[in-house]
Order: sequence, then structure tokens, then C-alpha cells
Amino acid sequence: CLAGLQPVAGGTALLTVGRLEVPAFLHNTGWRLIVRTIDPPDALPDGAELLLDRGPFTLAAETALLANKQVEVLVTKNSGGAATWPKIAAARARSIPVIMMQRPFKPTGHAVATADAAFAHLERHASLSL
Repeated sequence: CLAGLQPVAGGTALLTVGRLEVPAFLHNTGWRLIVRTIDPPDALPDGAELLLDRGPFTLAAETALLANKQVEVLVTKNSGGAATWPKIAAARARSIPVIMMQRPFKPTGHAVATADAAFAHLERHASLSL
């Protein structure tokens, strides 16, 4: 996803995509990568800096990180929660482009409120006798 952006003399990208998505960046295209994850990824792109840290992060802390590391682009995963908003707000305040990786499609299922309702649904739709 960094392929369309040209780094400026080895520009810096902050990746906050989760450890399972880091391998997608193993074939780096000239960016200096900073990878922030809770747990270490199985593989790290050559020359990447690893920051092991767990949020929640404050707007002030995220702003300082972006400034101190001279981040030019933020690549993040849509985690679906407000806890990760400070990094996006910090990037916007610093006019840093944000690349948001979409959450994978998850097929919808049938929701029930109780265990009894789950068993009833299984009996009706899966021809199971429980």
C-alpha cells in the first residue's frame, strides 16, 4: 500500500497494522519503516525499527511520536474502535497522509440472546438433535 507513495529521500512510515499484517511489508520500496505492535511480528522488514507498545495512547504522545520519528505517512488498520483515534488525529494535525487498511470481510451470522435460543436455532437449521 506504500507503492503509490514515493518516499522523500528515505521517508519514514509508521505501521500500526498489527503483527500479523507486517509480512505484507517485507518487500519494502524504500521507506524507512517504524513498526509498532503489541507483540513482535514473526518477520520484520529489513532495517525496520520495532516499537513494542500497548495503548491506549494519548493525542500528545502520538503527536510527539510522529514528530520525534519524523513520520511522513501513517499506515494503520481499521480496528473499529475509538481507542486508536489519537494517532489519526495527530497525523491529521501534522498534515501526514493516513492509509487505512480495511477490516477483512466477515460473513454475518445469526445472533441469539441465550444458549437455549442457540440450541433451538441449531435444531431448526442444522437438523441436529441436541
